[in-house]
Amino acid sequence: DITIPRVAAEQRASASISQQVVATTGVSDVSFTATKALTNVKIDIKKIDTKPAEVPEPPNQAFKYLSISVENIATSDISKAAITFKLEKSALNGKAATSIILSRFADGKWNNLPTSVKGSDDLSFNFEAETPGLSYFAVTFSEEEIPVAPAAETVANIIAPTAQQKLLGLDTTMLIGLVIVLIVLAYIYMTFIVKKSKK
Repeated sequence: DITIPRVAAEQRASASISQQVVATTGVSDVSFTATKALTNVKIDIKKIDTKPAEVPEPPNQAFKYLSISVENIATSDISKAAITFKLEKSALNGKAATSIILSRFADGKWNNLPTSVKGSDDLSFNFEAETPGLSYFAVTFSEEEIPVAPAAETVANIIAPTAQQKLLGLDTTMLIGLVIVLIVLAYIYMTFIVKKSKK
């Protein structure tokens, strides 16, 4: 068990999770904001090999199940809870990291939680999910991949030309103008020559 001795009202608390627990569960952080003063908060994080019999199958493919239970704290005592976890790249089997969703079992059903990719290393992707409470969880794969917004630099390049592009456009305009001037001068010269020859 992880024990948080004291949390003041409106204070953000974060569980100090051992490397052993991180290695077995993939959960590296559980944090929340206390809505009132709390003492002796206990958090127990476990990986479940098989889901509990009373819990139905989640609608999406599940990679693993987790149990995060608490003592001396109620769901109404916390807000803005978040779970940080990792998943091995090999487990994805080619699936996009943006398709991973943490689901929570509550009120008799599985509820998908807002889940975002927070980085990666050579072996794993790191994720963070927002949750209204703590109970049974499943790390799942959604068929509907979450779209990734284009990088700001890409958007800027589409919207506004670079200085080099502006300069190139200016050179092209000047070149066209110069050609037109040369054509006009050549026409005037040829007209002058023809008139002179007729005389």
